[in-house]
Amino acid sequence: GTVDSVRYYKDIASGWDYAFECMKNNFFDRVAVTLYADWNTYEYGAVSIPENARMTLNLGGHKIDRATQGKNWNGEVLYVSANADVIINDGTITGGNSRTGASGIHINDNATVVLNNVNVDDNHAAGGTNGAAIAVYNGATLVMNGGSLSDNFMDRDTIPLVVIPLYPYGTLYVNDATATLNNVTISNNTAGDAEVEGAAIYADNSTVTLNDCVVSGNINNEKAHYAESVIGAVDSKLIINNT
Repeated sequence: GTVDSVRYYKDIASGWDYAFECMKNNFFDRVAVTLYADWNTYEYGAVSIPENARMTLNLGGHKIDRATQGKNWNGEVLYVSANADVIINDGTITGGNSRTGASGIHINDNATVVLNNVNVDDNHAAGGTNGAAIAVYNGATLVMNGGSLSDNFMDRDTIPLVVIPLYPYGTLYVNDATATLNNVTISNNTAGDAEVEGAAIYADNSTVTLNDCVVSGNINNEKAHYAESVIGAVDSKLIINNT
C-alpha cells in the first residue's frame, strides 16, 4: 500500500511508543518499524505489540536484547497480544529470562506471527514458563522461514515455601495452536533437569510442521542427564519432512 508518514528517532523506545500510539488511534492500517541499531530493552522492559495491531518489524540484522540473564526474572523479550498480525524480518531476539510466560516471543490468542530469517537465541526459562524461545497459544499461528532457535536454557524452579518443583516445556511450545517451520535450525538448547519435556519442541493439542529443518544437540544438561523428550507431543499432529 501507500506510505503515509515516515519518522526517524535516535531513541528506539520513543519511536516504538509513537508507532503504537498511532495504531491505537487508528491513524494507520499497518505500521512498519525498522531498527538501525541493536535495542537493549533491559530498562524499557518487554516490547509489547498491542491487540489487533498490524505491523512489520524490520530488524535489519540487529537484535532486540532484554539483557536480563543473571539480573532478574522480568520475562519475555517480545509480547504479541491477541489478534495481532506481525511480520518480523532479519535479526535476533535474545536475552529473555522468565518464570511465568515465554522467554523470547510470547504469541497470544489468534495472533499471526511470521519470522523471516530471525534467530530466537540465548533465552532462559524456569519453572512454570513454557517456551524458552517461543510460545504459541490458543488459536495463534507461527510461521518461521529460516533462522534458528538455539542456545536457550530450561530449568526447574520451586514454588517458595511449598517446595513443589515446576518444569518448563519446550524451546518451542505450541498449545492449541499451529506452527510451521521451514529451514529452521533448532540446536544446542539445554534442559537443566531430567524432567524437562520437549528440549526442542513441545506440542499440546496442536499441529507442528517441520520442513527441511535441523534438530540437534538438544538433550544433555550439566548433570549429564537427559530431557524427558527432545520433541514431545500430546493430542497433536507432527508433520516432519526432510528433517
